[in-house]
Amino acid sequence: MTLVSRSRSRSTYPHAAYVDAVEAGEGNSGSVGLALQVPDVVRAVDRLLRHGAVLVHGPVVTRWGDRSARIQALDGLQVTLFKQGD
Repeated sequence: MTLVSRSRSRSTYPHAAYVDAVEAGEGNSGSVGLALQVPDVVRAVDRLLRHGAVLVHGPVVTRWGDRSARIQALDGLQVTLFKQGD
């Protein structure tokens, strides 16, 4: 698993709303973004849902070829789970 963190400040990360729209269907992730690279997005989502996470947006293939899904942790933090495209 690879950890990727992103500042969501609109001044330092101006395309945050675009990324949110692609990964979650809308720009709603808050001021901190966290992305975890996983070997299997569907299995990772299923496991986290069993442990109390809430699905924000199911797996999609982004235009840059990654497969990603967004969940919300128990504390409200949204986390993107992704697998890089081939």
